[in-house]
Amino acid sequence: MKKLNSVLFAMATLAATCAAPAFATPGNSGIIAPATPTTGTTMTASMSSSFAAAGAFDDMFLLITPPPDATDVHFLITAGTGVTFTSFSIGYFGGGGDPIWTTGSVLPTGIDIDIPGGLISGVYQVDVQGAALAGSSYGGTVTLQTAAVPEPSSYALLAAGLGVVGLVSRRRSKQAA
Repeated sequence: MKKLNSVLFAMATLAATCAAPAFATPGNSGIIAPATPTTGTTMTASMSSSFAAAGAFDDMFLLITPPPDATDVHFLITAGTGVTFTSFSIGYFGGGGDPIWTTGSVLPTGIDIDIPGGLISGVYQVDVQGAALAGSSYGGTVTLQTAAVPEPSSYALLAAGLGVVGLVSRRRSKQAA
């Protein structure tokens, strides 16, 4: 897993360097990878960036969402002194196309974003843009909630219930005939 993270980070850094807009200084980048969860739990991961020089920034992070799929995803990022946010986007890594639909707000002092419906397991590109003074930083968390998977006994109970419904239905059809 560590080797995969290193390869993905190298690929993302190369892609970000080649695709960075001309007006932005090269951004910080990192990997946001929550610990592998069990089902029905909340995972958290942190993301942060610090700046040695003043100017515009375009930071790109890779968000790796392990199985099972996340049913709720929430980004909460706070600007430190000297940092101003201007935009936030998330999309499929290497997939191109439109960014994933989000709700929430991007304010100069902080980012508070939810992704309705969550995310399927995979790799996503998260872009944070703004301006910063030398020596400033920002930080935040990503929270992923996974759905609980029913226990095998729940499936057995469901099968038994369907069997009873089938028997009742069969008995009624014989009585009607």
